[in-house]
Amino acid sequence: MIGFYALGGGFGHLTRVKTFIENVQIETPYKVISTNENAYKFFNRDEVIFIPPSQAESADSLRNELSEIIEKYDFSEFYFDTFPCGIFGELDNSMFQGISLNCLSRRLKWDKYSALFPQVADMEFDKNYLFEPLKVKHEKFLSKNSQNTLKVELDYSWMSSVKSKQEILHRIGKKEDEIWLVVHTSDEEETQLLISQAQDISEIEGKKIQLIVLTNQEIQTKKNANSKLIAQAPACAFTNPKVLLLLNQNPIDWFPHASRIFTGAGFNTFYQLKNYRRIHECIPFPRKWDDQFWRANQE
Repeated sequence: MIGFYALGGGFGHLTRVKTFIENVQIETPYKVISTNENAYKFFNRDEVIFIPPSQAESADSLRNELSEIIEKYDFSEFYFDTFPCGIFGELDNSMFQGISLNCLSRRLKWDKYSALFPQVADMEFDKNYLFEPLKVKHEKFLSKNSQNTLKVELDYSWMSSVKSKQEILHRIGKKEDEIWLVVHTSDEEETQLLISQAQDISEIEGKKIQLIVLTNQEIQTKKNANSKLIAQAPACAFTNPKVLLLLNQNPIDWFPHASRIFTGAGFNTFYQLKNYRRIHECIPFPRKWDDQFWRANQE
């Protein structure tokens, strides 16, 4: 049995773990541990160990939950996504006797993280899978505490359902304007900011566009920075006919058919769009541990 630690909000940890599993073609039975109910959208129910958020509000409570899980399941390998000693610093090597430990590494605000959780120094890994450049101290720690470091470029093609342009356009009706995309999840205020950015740029450039907003949430009625009404509607469409909200779509299917794409600078979306840098506009948002501002500067 293989265990995956995929704790954190949004879709980032779940998407990365699922992509890693698909890329390395793991066939051994596995369990993905998460406090996020979206885990059931990525994995079969029997592949998920769900910890209610109320039971994971502190390092002590989460450590107790994880200790019971480790005792219950006969894990031979265990993978930590992003956080070497857990999101609260609740993990240490003593919890994983006889279990091969591996780290899935993306950039962290390492100075802040390691200062809060000094026990991270005790963590040792068999393999470190490196997904992007890390801060110097973070990279040195993993290099020192890992027997092997493997640089990995994640391939997200497993997510695509290979939709033709005709199939995509059928969802919105025949449109002659350019398609611009806003892609964002979980945070309505940030999504609204991306919408405003796209509308502002289209006005400055004098472009007639069809703006498609791909998100997992209904956007409540409000005015954006340009005082244009953005309103939710039962058909998942804004009252503005040039702005269409589509819920729970697969953004990768839309990327080839867009002339401009607006997103945050989260890990998965950023690397999904590696072949679309020419048309990609990303706005970094503040996160506790993820350094989106660094990533946005890599454009």
